[in-house]
Amino acid sequence: MLVDFSKNRITEETLAKLQDLAKETDLAGAIKSMFSGEKINRTEDRAVLHVALRNRSNTPIVVDGKDVMPEVNAVLEKMKTFSEAIISGSWKG
Repeated sequence: MLVDFSKNRITEETLAKLQDLAKETDLAGAIKSMFSGEKINRTEDRAVLHVALRNRSNTPIVVDGKDVMPEVNAVLEKMKTFSEAIISGSWKG
């Protein structure tokens, strides 16, 4: 993971504490779970799928045995079409 702290006042000690906290809370495992489509939203008992919106490689993200990427790509295409219509002026609300 790359984190840019260049615009923040952060000491080596603070950075070390953040790294220790990441290890202690298994941040790497949580990230892996998120990207693999596991249900990590415990209050709603579902996967957090915002990573699917940024999945430009189209790597399958499987939730409950189903690849959600085809549905995500369909919605993204609709958003693109809608945005282009607004920008071009062909759609007026």
